[in-house]
Amino acid sequence: MTAETFLTGSLCLNCSDPPIVFLVYLPDGTKTLARSSHQSRCVVRAVESVKVREARRNEVAYCGCYCRNCHWYSDALRKPAGQLLGLVKANFEVAGWIKEKGGSSTETIKGLEILSKSACAFNCNGGSGWTGCPVRKCCTEKGIDFCFECADFPCDNWDEKGKHSNVFNKAKKERLQEMKSIGVEEWIKKQWE
Repeated sequence: MTAETFLTGSLCLNCSDPPIVFLVYLPDGTKTLARSSHQSRCVVRAVESVKVREARRNEVAYCGCYCRNCHWYSDALRKPAGQLLGLVKANFEVAGWIKEKGGSSTETIKGLEILSKSACAFNCNGGSGWTGCPVRKCCTEKGIDFCFECADFPCDNWDEKGKHSNVFNKAKKERLQEMKSIGVEEWIKKQWE
């Protein structure tokens, strides 16, 4: 059995590629046309693309934090804390040095143990992250995905002298304002450029 391939004139509605058609010569001398599975592959790619967009959108927190840039999500704290913990425990003289400098080796080890085990398994929209986050609490109560979607944004949570001003800072507020201005999908695209 032999086959010739050629492209058809019609284009796929999803990706604008032409589907491939095979002219198949059967053993009995007859010919038949067989269409490639292009459309089914294209549909799978389109579904995967939607899933990727949803996953990326879920990596943007209520407050505008982007998980890919977060030290908790990226293990930027956990891994070095674990390495340092190993060094401190393996080198007894470090405990004496910490004490000599006015610190507590017990507290240092406890802090490093906490940091070495702390990481976001997934994003705050999925239930990870800071459980006491007032922005997350407010957004979930109001049924919104992002703080900027609230009519009261920016509210007292964004006060530069407020209780959590070190967390909900000017940079995050500006990020949320940019998302509101250009749209979340466009903002995410910019992060991946």
